[in-house]
Amino acid sequence: MLNDIKPLLYCATVVGCLPHKITGHSFIITKWGIIYDFIMLIIAIFFCGFTMNYFLAEYANPKDKLFVGIRRFIYFLCLITDGIFSLSFNNQITKALNILHAYDVSAKFHKKNHRVVRNFIRALIIIDIIYWTIVGYCSYFCAIKYHLFDAIMHSFYGLTMSIQVFKFCGIMQLVYRRFNHLSQLVLSKVCGLHREWHFLKLNEVWSLHCNLTTAAEEINSAYSYQLLIWIVSLSVNGLSRIYILTMNRNGEIFSKIRDAMFVFACFINLFFIIVSCHLTSQKNNVEAAMYFVVKRLNFTAAKGFINIHLPLLISIAGAMTTYLVILHN
Repeated sequence: MLNDIKPLLYCATVVGCLPHKITGHSFIITKWGIIYDFIMLIIAIFFCGFTMNYFLAEYANPKDKLFVGIRRFIYFLCLITDGIFSLSFNNQITKALNILHAYDVSAKFHKKNHRVVRNFIRALIIIDIIYWTIVGYCSYFCAIKYHLFDAIMHSFYGLTMSIQVFKFCGIMQLVYRRFNHLSQLVLSKVCGLHREWHFLKLNEVWSLHCNLTTAAEEINSAYSYQLLIWIVSLSVNGLSRIYILTMNRNGEIFSKIRDAMFVFACFINLFFIIVSCHLTSQKNNVEAAMYFVVKRLNFTAAKGFINIHLPLLISIAGAMTTYLVILHN
């Protein structure tokens, strides 16, 4: 089951975002995985702390320095909480993956386009690595000193954040594809289009739908607080860099390119998070309304503090615009 997103999971393991051993359809926490993630965390803290003092000297404006300090703090928070939550909520993720595996067996879910999904994820990882290598290249030329440290720090920061988000979206697409498969199964069952699905009764389909909803809720519960941290981190990071770019100061062209690429990456990551949650919940709720009247699925951050759906993108954009106006005034 995890073969479709295995390239992404291996990449997450390399950058220290997955302290698990990947089995056929689940994750297993390993001692060496925890040790490796801890070492990667120490390395990240070293790079960020080592470059903090001189990096603050790059900005003369107190607001700029404040934004840099906040970005660093939130980055540390993202790294630390990702590891803590991965260990703390491992049972919930495992339960959700076991439910998805049970669905595959019960509904005979064998997608023919799994190779397409895997190749897409591989291409996404390659593009992401190239993208953050370019960011590191720009950071190398705009750094005041310790150019190599600065380049590695910015590349590693952006790559780990993206991989964290992509890992979550990869798990979400596993749920979405099974909801989509169930929708096609029900439609063919009702219309009598595919005789190979006549082994399932409608009450069994109802049970499958309910189990998939439970799996989605377990994933949401495991990532609830991490989603809030990601949304806040990406929003603040994007806002601060937009503010610096719009001040029209005479800065290095490489610095402007780096900040612009960070802004674009922040919005792309926010888009992936929100759209993956929205599409999955929408697919579930459409089926529930049409066929079963089962409990509705809504993805939230911080146990219901924020509802994650497409209008959230508009709300974030509006809030960022408001704060930009306040900062400029």
